[in-house]
Amino acid sequence: MHLTKPIFIMTDTINKELLKERHNFLGSTAWIKEKPGGKFKYEVNIGRNREKFVGVFYENNKIGRTKSFHTKLECIKYLKHLEELCKNVDTSITTNSKRDYINAREALDNAGHTKLSVADAIKTWLKHQPIISEQSVSEVWEEFMDYKKTVDQIDPVTVRSLKNNAYNSLKPFLDLPLTDFELPECAGKLTAYIEKNWSNKTTRNHHFVKTSEFFNWCMTCQPQKLTKNPLANRRKLGKVKRKQPKIATVEQTEQILEVARSTDEELGMLAFWVITLFVGCRPESEVKRMTWDDIYIDDENDSYLMVAEESKTGYRRIEITPQVREWLMLCNRKKPIFPANSRYAKDRRAILYSAGILKEEMTTAEKKEWQDFQRHTCASCMWRS
Repeated sequence: MHLTKPIFIMTDTINKELLKERHNFLGSTAWIKEKPGGKFKYEVNIGRNREKFVGVFYENNKIGRTKSFHTKLECIKYLKHLEELCKNVDTSITTNSKRDYINAREALDNAGHTKLSVADAIKTWLKHQPIISEQSVSEVWEEFMDYKKTVDQIDPVTVRSLKNNAYNSLKPFLDLPLTDFELPECAGKLTAYIEKNWSNKTTRNHHFVKTSEFFNWCMTCQPQKLTKNPLANRRKLGKVKRKQPKIATVEQTEQILEVARSTDEELGMLAFWVITLFVGCRPESEVKRMTWDDIYIDDENDSYLMVAEESKTGYRRIEITPQVREWLMLCNRKKPIFPANSRYAKDRRAILYSAGILKEEMTTAEKKEWQDFQRHTCASCMWRS
């Protein structure tokens, strides 16, 4: 009988102790440990030092007690990165301040200012003394218009000009804070918007001038709302070549007066045409404000008009010739000199069509050439005489 001894099978696996290294970290200790299994091979443990990084992020994740890596080299780089971060961020400041610093640093880096410190960037910004305000462009516009109407006492024509030019230029920016225009980008967008939407040089220039008037007021009002005019350094337009103004011939003038006289009972525009053609008063800013009380024609030896100064509160006296007095004596004084706004354009156009000045086959551009011909006609006749 053979006795057999029990066989003890020895495993080939040798249980090796896992790596565990101690590193000096921020005046304390951090550990790099080898993990027994899983996706990552190493783990960094910074212990209670994590409290120094509250609110600080690494690769879009909050910095915690531990973080895993594939290689030991990555672990060491991570610890060095945290040490550098600690040098740049005072760990005694609040969480929000830490995040503000990191956001500022990222913004500078993204803009290409990698060598500019956050402190120097802030000093440069403060050097220009920017104004910080939550007022929107729309809110400031209301203040501006109220000031122009009540203090400067601008006339309705100027009010309309500001709205048609400055307000329309600012439309896309009305909800933005006004102080956004302290930034070059916002000023550039405004300039580009005006240049894109108004191709006619004269019209575009009107938009720039009136919008610039708004910003100038923002700089001079109290309290000051802006430190600079964003349109101050805009590219100036070259001299606009103007077309020769339309001047009515003697025959055309006679035809207009004949039609105006025959329709005076209905339209009451004869006085308007006499004053604009023979005296040269501006329709919108002067004739519109005139009443029959401003016309003195009872004394044939002392006949004159009192015309309100444009954009002013005073009046100026204009002597009229006997021929003008005779025409005014024929006018219907029961009608206003300037028709109501709702009728002015329609009645004026009707007379010009009847007189053969405007024709149906004309283009819109050709009709616009006759918008202000009375004053030019008057000036031409005076020069020739």
